[in-house]
Amino acid sequence: MAAWDKCVTEKGGPGYEQAKVVYLKIKQGDKKAKEVQAACHPVEPETYEDRQLRTDLPAFKDNQREFYKCAQRAGYKLTAPDPETGQFGLTEVGPLGDWGSDKMQECRRESFKE
Repeated sequence: MAAWDKCVTEKGGPGYEQAKVVYLKIKQGDKKAKEVQAACHPVEPETYEDRQLRTDLPAFKDNQREFYKCAQRAGYKLTAPDPETGQFGLTEVGPLGDWGSDKMQECRRESFKE
């Protein structure tokens, strides 16, 4: 985590003293934040989902299935889940928003509780 924080601060400069700002600014459509994330990607901390996908595929697929059901219930238009991993995407961005929308992230958090 320290390497990620240091990289974000160095590459981002003023306004990027806290690494979590990158995600907030990306959500707001900030081009510089996307550039900072790309530059610091090699040291970006692994997410719980990424770690679970790498180390426990059956559990990941179970959580992914719950994520899909939640997003579907919420009204998102979704692609069919991948048969190997269960990962899915949006077929269109509707009134609920995109992948980073509040409801989609709420479904993700509910499905992938550590």
